[in-house]
Amino acid sequence: MTTSSESASAIAPSALSAGLSEAARDMCAGWFFFGAKAIVKSSPPHATLTANKAALEELVAAGLVTGPHPYNDYGVVEYHGTSAAADVGREAARARFKAEGLL
Repeated sequence: MTTSSESASAIAPSALSAGLSEAARDMCAGWFFFGAKAIVKSSPPHATLTANKAALEELVAAGLVTGPHPYNDYGVVEYHGTSAAADVGREAARARFKAEGLL
């Protein structure tokens, strides 16, 4: 059984994700959910990264994601998640499930 304070904390952003846009929190939930084991590789022309550039830059600036790291000589880059990115991702997923009545 959950208390009202537990329910509220599942929806309200934590101090870690406070100030992040919804797109950045969703990116943590989708791309960096596995934390330090989450590595996103992007090959030229980097269409997916370009479409999500603002959210990715926000995560890098917040220190939740590191990169871009060069992967090879062909323009492929990697972005690495952190355990904090995984925490934000789990929080965002939990909030979405709660809002959709799945929790």
